[in-house]
Amino acid sequence: MGERTHIPERRQFGRRRVAVEGMIELPLRPLLPCRVLDISPIGAQLEVDGLAWLPSKFRLITGRNCYECAVRHRDCSIVGVVFLL
Repeated sequence: MGERTHIPERRQFGRRRVAVEGMIELPLRPLLPCRVLDISPIGAQLEVDGLAWLPSKFRLITGRNCYECAVRHRDCSIVGVVFLL
């Protein structure tokens, strides 16, 4: 097998790799810890345990930032979200 070729970023806004701890806030539930794997101005990729019951919309809290999110895709413990305005 040869060398891997670089695949260009297809998103309008590039992602920035991070590894920050976050919390998912849901009505009437305790905060759910998560890890933000990458983030862009319009969305993020999160690592979360217990995705089976995660609703399609929730609030993500990271440090001093708060984002209203909608789930775009789920795969095992990874969830991709888009930020709502």
